[in-house]
Amino acid sequence: MNILTHIGGNIYIGSSFDVETLDSPMSPKIDLVVNVAKEIDILDNAPTGIWYIKFGLIDENVEQTRHIIDACEAVREGILNGEKVMVHCNAGISRSSIVCISTLHLMGLSWEEAERIVRERHKPAHLMNYGLLNTTKKYWDITYKKRAGSG
Repeated sequence: MNILTHIGGNIYIGSSFDVETLDSPMSPKIDLVVNVAKEIDILDNAPTGIWYIKFGLIDENVEQTRHIIDACEAVREGILNGEKVMVHCNAGISRSSIVCISTLHLMGLSWEEAERIVRERHKPAHLMNYGLLNTTKKYWDITYKKRAGSG
């Protein structure tokens, strides 16, 4: 199922199936693909000329927030370098949406605003793994409290 969604600016969310269609004239010119699915390797028929980074996240594992943050930092770096970045997991629902929410939050939006944008623009995000979403939000809350000196 192809679900490539433009979230805003230079960030896109999709599934592993969308990677195979990135060389289509109908697809945006993606510079960096961030794969956040442990079970998906770089696909044999993926287009050439695109940078690929993999962070092996597992959908059911709520104890991987540090890896989620690493992935969103890679996405943020790509965006700040002017690259169009696609984040994908297997189905394009949980891990990719959570990494995009985290990236938008890292770039200055409130968690609630980042989550609202992703949910509005990427309809599969309504099916996200809430355990992973809530654990990631709690991690951010604790991290920001520590940075502010109040935790």
